[in-house]
Amino acid sequence: VVENKPGTSVAKKIIEKSNQFLQGESYNPGRGAYYLIMGGFVLAPRLLSAREPDEFRETLTRDATTILTILFAMKALQSGMTSAAQKASGLTLVKDAVGKNASKLKRLGGYFNPEGGIIPLGSDEIIARYSRFHSKDSFVKGLKTLDKEGGSIAKMFNIENKKGFLSRILPSSKEKTTPMFDAAKKVFGDDFLAKSNGELISAVESAKSGAALEGLEDLIGSKAAGIKEGVKEGILNNKNNPVTTYARSISANFNTLSLGITAGFLGFGISKFNELLTMKKRLQNPGLGVPKVKTSDVKVPLQIQSSVKASSTFKQFV
Repeated sequence: VVENKPGTSVAKKIIEKSNQFLQGESYNPGRGAYYLIMGGFVLAPRLLSAREPDEFRETLTRDATTILTILFAMKALQSGMTSAAQKASGLTLVKDAVGKNASKLKRLGGYFNPEGGIIPLGSDEIIARYSRFHSKDSFVKGLKTLDKEGGSIAKMFNIENKKGFLSRILPSSKEKTTPMFDAAKKVFGDDFLAKSNGELISAVESAKSGAALEGLEDLIGSKAAGIKEGVKEGILNNKNNPVTTYARSISANFNTLSLGITAGFLGFGISKFNELLTMKKRLQNPGLGVPKVKTSDVKVPLQIQSSVKASSTFKQFV
């Protein structure tokens, strides 16, 4: 945000330092050690220190669910949503080590596996797949890989026409521009959206002159297209690459959404669930007793009520 803005060096340093602190670049424990720490030194002591059955059950419900959610659920959410998005976009957005022919149970395990299975592609992996084409052969290889992984080349080159795309990368542009789509029509033909991956790959391989070569030059640049006197960088090789911008935004959006869902569940869902279980148990077993005085029955000045409510909400969130 502040990289190219004048007079923001101090803010940039603060942001970078904060990012390094939060992200961490030092030693990270192995997965097994992490399980041991979370289970043996967090969950077990809290269960052992429980003073009565309700506290034991609440600790087990809250802490065990929290640990499992942190370790597995957030990754599963992001992987699942990204997998669904790649079908609509035609792009490969996940690394699938399980295989599409695996059983439903194995594929489900692949989403939850924190070490592998089905993993959303990172920003660097997306850039490596959909940009930096230094020759026609590397471009063809990239298209063949997309085809092998079940993607759609036609959908890939139609991304600029998807609703909301231009508003993300060109917020101040009033005129609709689709340079990649227009270049693709030169290479593949005006009706390329109806063509198969094989037909589109063949069109690139046979692009040696005329409009097809001109379109290829627009897409991957003069040098990669074999035009010695040309100076074009290529749409897919510059920082405004529509494909990488679109794919990275999907990955980032689902990562944020997964974090939001997880945080909301851990911050509010578990405590509410525990409260309902405890109240239900006490109502079904009158001998345990139910508090005779409820907060709502106590006459407290409105100002104090608001302060207590706000404090309680904030404490629950934290």
